[in-house]
Amino acid sequence: MTLRRRPQEKAMRQQQMTRLINSLSKLTHHQRQQLAAALGALSARSQVSEVIEARATSKPERGLLRTSNKVINQRNEIVAVYNPLRMVKTRPSS
Repeated sequence: MTLRRRPQEKAMRQQQMTRLINSLSKLTHHQRQQLAAALGALSARSQVSEVIEARATSKPERGLLRTSNKVINQRNEIVAVYNPLRMVKTRPSS
C-alpha cells in the first residue's frame, strides 16, 4: 500500500526542504560540522588501498589512474568501495 500526498502537502514539503537547504547553505563549514556532531551523524574516512591501473594518454603531460578506495565508518566497518578513474598530471620526462 502506498501513501499518496495531496498536492498541497507535496508543495508545502517542497517549500520546507527548499528553506532548509537554503539555511544550511548559509552555515559556515565549522557550523555544519558542529550541527553534524550534534545530530550524531556518522563520521567516515576514505582510504586509497591500491593503484589498480595507470596508463598514459595521448598528451604526454597527462595520465589516467584508477585506484581502489574504501570508505570506513567510525566502527572501522567498510561501508563503500569504489574505483574512480582520474586524470592526473604526470612528471616531466627527463
